[in-house]
Formats: sequence, C-alpha cells, structure tokens
Amino acid sequence: MYLVPAEDMAVRCVQGLSSDTARRLTGAFSEPEPELRGLELLKIVRDVPPGEDNDRMAHTVYRIADGAMAALPPLPETKAAITELEELYACRFDTQL
Repeated sequence: MYLVPAEDMAVRCVQGLSSDTARRLTGAFSEPEPELRGLELLKIVRDVPPGEDNDRMAHTVYRIADGAMAALPPLPETKAAITELEELYACRFDTQL
C-alpha cells in the first residue's frame, strides 16, 4: 500500500500511541473515494474511547483527520463529515465551537 509522505508520517506518529489506530488510519488513507475516506477518518476519531487516559489519542487523531479532510473535495458528504468531526472535538474538549 502506498501512502504519500505526509500520510506515512501521520501513521508513524500514531503508531507510537496505538498500532490498531495506525492500521485503521492507513486503511482510511488508502481509500480513493473522498466520501468514504472522510467517513473512515471520522470513524477513527469517533471510536477513541472517552476518558482522560485517551485524550492524547483523541487530540492526535482529530488533528490528523482534520488536516486530511481539509484536502478532500467540498462534496456534501465530506462537508458533513467535517462538521461532525468538529462537533466531536468541541464536545470532548469543551471548546467554544
């Protein structure tokens, strides 16, 4: 499976926190359809368990997913995934969103 250098770096960063999440991130990055890629990235963020022990992982995968989704074409499905991603982050970390 080929990843562009930025995707490869993101997967390696997550690998230090969770090999399962890194594997899932690799799968999401390998998805060629933008709608499905956005949904896969969203699922990864959504599946980080609640709790302080997992906040570092939640923040890390949010930042990676946020950047990756920003590069997707502005389709209704990708826009909806970005909106839900922002809401998940805002609720978890009590931001001013």
